[in-house]
Amino acid sequence: MTPVVIGNVLIIIAAFLSTVGPVLYGVLPHTRKTWYKDNVGRHLMTYMTVFALVLDLSVISIVTGATRNNDWFAWVRTMVFIFVPFVLGWRDWLVVRSYFKREEKDESVD
Repeated sequence: MTPVVIGNVLIIIAAFLSTVGPVLYGVLPHTRKTWYKDNVGRHLMTYMTVFALVLDLSVISIVTGATRNNDWFAWVRTMVFIFVPFVLGWRDWLVVRSYFKREEKDESVD
């Protein structure tokens, strides 16, 4: 097996697992009715979904041989990557917000 084949197999496995994640998170009884009720749950679902879309895009490229030089693939790729900066910025905002909330909590204890 060549490194390209091994890499492609790993991408396909990762894409499958990352696609299953948000599906399970959305349908399993303990999260089905709760994930959308708070900001962290909504972020987790969105982050997992965007991550899955990026990997699924790689699988589409592997299977079809499409590259960014194909018009249809370039548009699909653009639509997927519109969400990446949004979800990463949301993650950063949650981290910074939790830091300041923790500082406020620590100061109120004194």
